Amino acid sequence: MPCPPATPLLPCRLAGLPLLAATLAMLTGCVTDVPLGEPGVREQEVLDQAAQLRVAVATRDQVRASLGAPLLADPGGRAEVFRVSGKQHQMALFFVPYPVPMPLPGEQQEGYTLVAYDPAGVLAAVDAGLATAAVFGRTRSLVLLAGDFEFVHAQADRLLVTQERYLRDEAGTTDPTDCTVLVGCERTCDDTGLGSLADASCSVCWTYLQVDDRPAQQLPLLDWVMWPLGESSTETRAVHETTCRDVGGSVMQDHCSLLQHQLVPLRLAPGLHTLRATSRPVDGEAAGEFSCVAGEIVFATLTGQVTERYSLSSQLWKRLKIGAATGAIAFDRDPPPALRGQRVDVTPQVPERTPAD
Repeated sequence: MPCPPATPLLPCRLAGLPLLAATLAMLTGCVTDVPLGEPGVREQEVLDQAAQLRVAVATRDQVRASLGAPLLADPGGRAEVFRVSGKQHQMALFFVPYPVPMPLPGEQQEGYTLVAYDPAGVLAAVDAGLATAAVFGRTRSLVLLAGDFEFVHAQADRLLVTQERYLRDEAGTTDPTDCTVLVGCERTCDDTGLGSLADASCSVCWTYLQVDDRPAQQLPLLDWVMWPLGESSTETRAVHETTCRDVGGSVMQDHCSLLQHQLVPLRLAPGLHTLRATSRPVDGEAAGEFSCVAGEIVFATLTGQVTERYSLSSQLWKRLKIGAATGAIAFDRDPPPALRGQRVDVTPQVPERTPAD
């Protein structure tokens, strides 16, 4: 039996529902969720608050007085991210053939505001938006831009800064007793978000890195983010599409798809170091050796190419690896073309300092 025309139709969701709800869904194939009460966070309120800060040209203290303690803060004090959380309570209606209400877990709503400051600690740019997380169904990611800074809310929250700004600001502030290595993957795919490690036209982005004899650590060198552009006016939709393209994404129907490469800074002791990069989905590695001096910034470009695609039967006995690849690591003192345009991850969770051999 079809749902009533006035009821928005969503796919039936069985996982996690009580046995009765699952039975009703299987019998009818028709379910819709209905919001209960007011949402805990409204997107327009988040946007209006950011607009007020922009008009007031607020100081850092005034921003914090308005938005609270920051969720993330750039170690250099140049940008901060704020979050406000709420929940939209919901219930499900099953038609058997009459509506039968069943409780649903609420949808988590999170409003984010990214603020960039000038050297005097005064607001220079601000951006804001709403992300949602549903227990059943879609989760809405978010990308914000403010000045030279970018905030990505996806599987993990990341604060990024343009490569040019990072080099300009960090060159004179890097710890004189250390050297910094900016690690990144070569970018050879188009940015539709459809590439995969098994696609021979794409380079392999190695995501685990071992420095010298230390344990390998996972590096966030590649993120695939997709978020809805929203159902809004033509003018607002155009703004959302422009923002999507400004961060390097592609507009795909009603969503923005972003396959984003980023650089991760590693702080090392001066001397000789060996890097070994691997990736769980493929056999093979990329390795290289370099030396650095105190206060120096070195770029490490990870390159890799698929050499073999495993059959399904081969994947099973090769621990679900999808293929094999070969690669190398190139080191440069100047920004290499292969890493051009990639932002630097300045999320305040820096890897542990690694001594030289």
